Amino acid sequence: MDSQLRYILRTNEHFNFVSAVWQTTDNERLKIHTHKSRMMLFGKDSALMLP
Repeated sequence: MDSQLRYILRTNEHFNFVSAVWQTTDNERLKIHTHKSRMMLFGKDSALMLP
């Protein structure tokens, strides 16, 4: 029972780590996508000025 519990905790830790990594990459992808869209809409100069 003890080893099973340890296994569950370790798996949960791993899952949390993976989801955190996925969240980060999704945010980065969204930032890049937003930046590209702004460049297409407003041109390079105004895209750089926007946050």
